[in-house]
Amino acid sequence: MKIFIVGPGRHGKDTVAQMIQVNLGLTFTSSSLFVAEKACRPWLAEQYGIEYETLQECYADRSNHRLKWREAIEDYCGDDLQRMSRELFDEFDLYVGIRRREEFLASKRLADISIWVDASDRVPTKDVSLDILPDDCTIAITNNGSLADLSCKVNELCWTWAENID
Repeated sequence: MKIFIVGPGRHGKDTVAQMIQVNLGLTFTSSSLFVAEKACRPWLAEQYGIEYETLQECYADRSNHRLKWREAIEDYCGDDLQRMSRELFDEFDLYVGIRRREEFLASKRLADISIWVDASDRVPTKDVSLDILPDDCTIAITNNGSLADLSCKVNELCWTWAENID
């Protein structure tokens, strides 16, 4: 099973992914770490002279350069809008944090489902690098309550999927 998990920064996408991983045994990595290595770190050095000694240093600085990261991924993909999604799905089951709508819509068929995670009632939404819309996704999960509330929602989804797989 391949799944996109989409939504603004700090809305709980990685938490949802961890819950799916525990329930279904699916694999994921931080897409930010994945794209930092593949596209962003080398591109930022070449285009802007921003040098990072380590991949972790680049990853930690991502919130300061969201639009540059988006541009780096665009450049990396070129005319092949599915490139990053395809490469990530070749190694992992979950793509957590895709941000560019054009890339997402071109790649959507590579996944079985896409989940929008929304915590806008409790977390400000000022994500200039995200232009995917909630309606672009198959389902939406609101994450405005407790961690236990979110866990119940994700567990219910996973049980439904597990029943359909069997």
